[in-house]
Amino acid sequence: MRIRTLALAVWAATTSPAPECAAQACRSARQEHRTIAAIRGALASWLTAPERARLAAVDTASTCRGSTRAITLLAADRVARVLLPLALDGAHRGDDAARLRALPPVTDRASARRANAVVVALPYLGVEAPSTTAVRTGPLGCDLPLVWASIALQQAGDARFADRADVGMAFCAAARVGGERAAVVEAAITLVRDLADVARAAV
Repeated sequence: MRIRTLALAVWAATTSPAPECAAQACRSARQEHRTIAAIRGALASWLTAPERARLAAVDTASTCRGSTRAITLLAADRVARVLLPLALDGAHRGDDAARLRALPPVTDRASARRANAVVVALPYLGVEAPSTTAVRTGPLGCDLPLVWASIALQQAGDARFADRADVGMAFCAAARVGGERAAVVEAAITLVRDLADVARAAV
């Protein structure tokens, strides 16, 4: 089964885009950008207590007025060129991992579409083999890293999806399919730190 088919199935089941708005609302006392908050929450859901403590130590305050476009593009780029290669390495698919690491950076909607075309063309990667009759997934579908990465790339740069946490789901899935946990966790924490820096710089 092609990754695109799986992506569409998960997309249909989970997508509820936030209304596009001109200004970023501060949703917490931390004044944290809602995209960063969503990603951070999804990451915390599968981290261990010591790992969550490391994540909580990342300063994401005063990011709420940052650019949703810049944040989602960076997040999608990191998923495509850093996270997915870790998942593919864990599956002993070094050639596919090298293809993704060699992708040009995702800096706009066009480059996100080009990266997504490469991702959806890759052979299936998941905890279970795809069913011939239906898509079977684990809890919340958190076992399909290529699917979640494809969704994140499709959303990149689009403010309508500012509340979505598909990037965080991709990290969860990469760990579940055998990506080296220490490297996946380090990539997750580094991502949140870099997203906060980008959000503050874009104000």
